[in-house]
Amino acid sequence: MTSKEKRDALLYNLRPGDRERIAAYQGGIDPITGAPLVEAFNIDHHHGSGLVRGALNPWTNKTLIDDQKILVKMLKYLENPPAVAALGEPVYGLIGRAKRKKKMLYGPDGRPTPAARKGTLEVPSLPDVHVQPRRKRQPRSRRADTKVGWS
Repeated sequence: MTSKEKRDALLYNLRPGDRERIAAYQGGIDPITGAPLVEAFNIDHHHGSGLVRGALNPWTNKTLIDDQKILVKMLKYLENPPAVAALGEPVYGLIGRAKRKKKMLYGPDGRPTPAARKGTLEVPSLPDVHVQPRRKRQPRSRRADTKVGWS
């Protein structure tokens, strides 16, 4: 048995050839993204029950969420984002990760500047919302016998 087959047997109770059988049944396709399976595809399993579900590309497997209730909430969030209702209009920011870039593109049509917003909106008084403050990290304790600085 190869090292991958040994790992599959230990972690997923798969026999030699089962990994390939699953991938072939899926037509060599990641069933979530529709992309071809990469050579180093993952075997996906339910973390609560251990049920082997299929073959996924590593990125798909990494971002998969087992909790169906959370998935439904995520879908509702994507279909009806609260910011649109809160702002009274869709507002588009940077495309991609929000950070300074050489080429700044905004919104679905890739404008070089942000789209103009509708007139100024009266901001209603907002209810007091309690946001949990981030806990400060505890500094690592130094052992008493550790020298600090230059000798």
